[in-house]
Amino acid sequence: MAVRIQLRRGNNSEFDTGLVLTAGEVALVEDEKVLIVGDGTSTYNDLKGAGKFINYQTREGLGVVGGANATGETPLTVKGVGSQTAAILKVTDSGDSAILQIFDDEGPTVRLEDHGDTNEVFMLLKQQASGTANALELKDSGDTDQMTISCDGEVAITPTNNQTADAPSLDVKGSGANNSGIFRVKDNSDNAVLTVKSDGVESEQTVTVDGGSIIAQVEDDATSNVTITASATDSDKVITVDGNGGTENFSVTAGGAIATNSTVTAEGKGTFADADIDVTGRTLTSASLVRLDEILGLTGTFTFTTDTPTDGDYNGSTEHLLPLDIASAPHDFATKTTFPNQPDLTLVPISGTSASPDTSGEFGTGIGDTTNAYLLRIPANSGRLNLKITLTSGQVGLPPATNAVGGVAKFYSYTAQTATSSDNKTQLGGDVATLTVGDTTATVTGSVNVANSTVEKFVAVSFDANHNTSGTDVFSYTFEVSRDGETVVAL
Repeated sequence: MAVRIQLRRGNNSEFDTGLVLTAGEVALVEDEKVLIVGDGTSTYNDLKGAGKFINYQTREGLGVVGGANATGETPLTVKGVGSQTAAILKVTDSGDSAILQIFDDEGPTVRLEDHGDTNEVFMLLKQQASGTANALELKDSGDTDQMTISCDGEVAITPTNNQTADAPSLDVKGSGANNSGIFRVKDNSDNAVLTVKSDGVESEQTVTVDGGSIIAQVEDDATSNVTITASATDSDKVITVDGNGGTENFSVTAGGAIATNSTVTAEGKGTFADADIDVTGRTLTSASLVRLDEILGLTGTFTFTTDTPTDGDYNGSTEHLLPLDIASAPHDFATKTTFPNQPDLTLVPISGTSASPDTSGEFGTGIGDTTNAYLLRIPANSGRLNLKITLTSGQVGLPPATNAVGGVAKFYSYTAQTATSSDNKTQLGGDVATLTVGDTTATVTGSVNVANSTVEKFVAVSFDANHNTSGTDVFSYTFEVSRDGETVVAL
């Protein structure tokens, strides 16, 4: 015959009498849906107060597992078998659709599925009113934070070193039909401050930043490297790039193997493959850009002309350096330049005693600088210059009068003020002007254009005379420097 076993049952008020349940005795509390197993020594109230019960599920309510357990006790353990393939814990809705499933080693470890209404929140994490710990933490196997969400809603993503080199820390992908933006950040007033948008065409991919005093900032581990700052006025909107002493503070590259198109060094020097600068409305007092008329003013023609030294009885037959502007001490260009943009040219004395050619030739006894001829000092990067010499010989005899003095003028370039042969002495342009004794042409002129030099140069003018007679043989010359000409001789 069949055996029926029934559990001891009753309402809470019936058990709440100091009753001690014997070991293994089960008390079914029908009004509270509680199941308690006695241990032979503890009262019903003690067991219930210590959480030694199970709230079983019925059609009328929800089951609760747990209570005030000891710190080392697990309220509920669900254990699968070694060959487990289905979920080891499954929660369903009234239609038996899975809502929460926890797997052993098959499929996702935890899977959530939404089977509620479309306007219902799918998953909600709610902090305590006084919560200070993170609301959500994702850690790697070494217990290092990879992503955290604080109780204030701050999100931090910190990939570990196990991340592959080409994997982004955050990857946001828009849909094919999304034209309003694939990534957007708003302020607390629901205004978009950062929008990343793509229309599927590379040229139409845009990033729009609209923020407050600092609208974008990119930092390394020490200090900010790129800061974009805005204010209420357009004139105060700036971009600051801090290269931290590197070789390039700012670099723009076209991509792939194409060379850098523009760079700005730590010293502020910019190099651009091409540039368009609009200076419309800029005045001469503005300091930001140089206008075309100012460039012409800085590079346009100037002319310096020496006095005209004259020797009333020139007598010489060897090549020697002319003293240049002997009557204009202290030999500067300030009062004799027709345009104020000459590149700091000066006349300086030879600093040594072995110039080549030497300075021994006589020029104007008592007037000439026969032992210390002057040189034209040209600073580095002075631009392209024109050097001109004009020779004039006194003429003797009845008409037709003929020249009394003959000789050849030459230009020499040196890299030192000593003007010796070892100072990279270089003749510029050959014989530039020639006077011929007995010729009826009393004045001859010769010039040479010289290219810009990246180092300082010193230029001298020599006269290789072929006259050695006494008498009133007048000889004079003038020397000019200007920025002019197209034919160039390298210094």
